Amino acid sequence: MKVNQDTPFTKDTIVGSGGVLYALANKTETTDEDGRVSYEADLIKIDKIEDAEDAIRDFKTQYLRDTDWYVVRFAETGEAIPEDIKLKRQEGRELI
Repeated sequence: MKVNQDTPFTKDTIVGSGGVLYALANKTETTDEDGRVSYEADLIKIDKIEDAEDAIRDFKTQYLRDTDWYVVRFAETGEAIPEDIKLKRQEGRELI
């Protein structure tokens, strides 16, 4: 699930809604043509705050697995990996 908001996320943000906790992963900042900045992140449901780090690590590890085909395609054909994919893969590698 994704969440959008107008204020930046902190690195270790945990959000709660209706008694459910979520850790935030893949936080990104975008600026539209009018100069408005918005922020987006993936929500990972967790049972308790102590689970957040492991949940984010697992999420990013799975993201790396899911996007490995970009790396293989680049190695085999030379077709570039999209910049947003490269950035998120780098963030994932930094956690594991």
